[in-house]
Amino acid sequence: MKYKCENIKISFQKLKDSSPFEAVLSALGLETSKASNFQITRESLDSRLSRSAGIYYVYSATFDYDSHIANKSVRKHIDDKPLPPLPQPKVRKTKPVIIGAGPAGLFAAIRLVEHGFEPIILEMGKPLLERQMDVDRFFSGGRLDTSSNIQFGLGGAGCFSDAKLNTRIKNPMAQYIYKKLVEFGAPGEIAYQAKPHLGTDRVKPLLANIESHLVESGVRIQYSSKVTGIDVEILAGANPQAKAVIINDERQIKTDCIVAAIGNASRGFFAHLHGKGAVVQPKPFAVGFRMEHSQELINRHIYGHHPADGVLLKNAEYQLTYKDSETGRNVYTFCNCPGGLVVNSATEAEGIAVNGMSYSGRDLPNGNSALVVAVGLEDFGLEPLGAVRFQEQIERAAYCQTGSYMAPVAGISRFLGGRLEPDVQYSILPGYVETDFDEIFPQFAIKALRNALASFCARMTGFEHGILTAPETRTSSPVRLVRDKDSFEAEGIGGLFPVGEGSGYAGGIVSSALDGARAADLIAQLYS
Repeated sequence: MKYKCENIKISFQKLKDSSPFEAVLSALGLETSKASNFQITRESLDSRLSRSAGIYYVYSATFDYDSHIANKSVRKHIDDKPLPPLPQPKVRKTKPVIIGAGPAGLFAAIRLVEHGFEPIILEMGKPLLERQMDVDRFFSGGRLDTSSNIQFGLGGAGCFSDAKLNTRIKNPMAQYIYKKLVEFGAPGEIAYQAKPHLGTDRVKPLLANIESHLVESGVRIQYSSKVTGIDVEILAGANPQAKAVIINDERQIKTDCIVAAIGNASRGFFAHLHGKGAVVQPKPFAVGFRMEHSQELINRHIYGHHPADGVLLKNAEYQLTYKDSETGRNVYTFCNCPGGLVVNSATEAEGIAVNGMSYSGRDLPNGNSALVVAVGLEDFGLEPLGAVRFQEQIERAAYCQTGSYMAPVAGISRFLGGRLEPDVQYSILPGYVETDFDEIFPQFAIKALRNALASFCARMTGFEHGILTAPETRTSSPVRLVRDKDSFEAEGIGGLFPVGEGSGYAGGIVSSALDGARAADLIAQLYS
């Protein structure tokens, strides 16, 4: 008989001498000799510091058992409903064009291939090795390549990031995404961990495998191919219909199906689509800075006297929230990168934007996190590109403060008016300049962020010894490309399907990949 159990708490210390299989069955009062086919379906670490109860791993699992189980924590298990089968591949009349080779674009292509299409991917950035060289050159003090950098190129922004794979989306297709990632080389545990992550070093070989698979399946991937416009056909009594994409202002590819997986930094293309008739709306997001602390300090606050051993207790993550009574703003940490570093993710000349990154081991001395304040329509208005302009003003003000791509930095204590020196080194490349953040952010943001930091310092010993690097502005897309909820087709332009972070409907690697795959399924229905 197949059974399942959920939310079984196991002290992390017990796992030093027992496997999850043994520990979970023991907690349920069951005999390991009668159990087989044990499979973890969910694993999370509960390390909240109300820690009178200790630190626990929490497991959900399925297994076969030789006799009846009378335990209210265990239920009979019925296999999850599988995804509906794909139709038999056949020749399709349409050749979709996918703009962008990030998670949304790549998974749109993977799924379209399964439906029998042979899409073309147009990527403004460069292939992986050339992109890495451009990033290394920039980090060494060289020029910024506005088409090949931390955000643009094969893999999108996720290539140079912490590569978190967690998502809050409850959709059966999410397991399809995890399964595919494992097929392409990701470790199997990403399918059940509550907070799976790859690290930038494991993303790159995975991307190479995806690229090889797509090329072998008949997909054409064209690099250094910036889509500078789309042509539309004006139809009487109907929305304009996509009919071609224009590449590098020189050549065009005719198509009536365009998947716009353009990422949240494609500001020029947002403006172009708006000019062509797509409905573009400003969208709330958040701005702030990257905050770094000694990873040892963070571990001590989360784990107490238990040291991080890199196995059962890996370098700790944290999450902080604050409601500022003075401004009414929500302030929160976002995109925590244990044992990571801060990277300059600028994409435009004379602008600075920063992000967090880590390797699979998450074993560098500092932990970092974004600390951001919510911004909304009251700050930038209803003009379609108002939120984009708001971002640009902050990024350009940061560049003006340093006069280069050296990032503006400040110690937390100094930012709060104190004199304590930081106890960690800045990790940002190509470098940094200590400066005044008051000239970079709007005053409401500075006020809310200062109040939040003061509160955190009062609650956590040693927090004031951390450092700040500005500005974090690319937390999510500043626009929403409005689309039909049933077909994903853009409102205002027929045959255009906005997906991923740039659409304003997804955020993060898995949700963007899922968005691209779902769009591919809908396209297969519309173009069959």
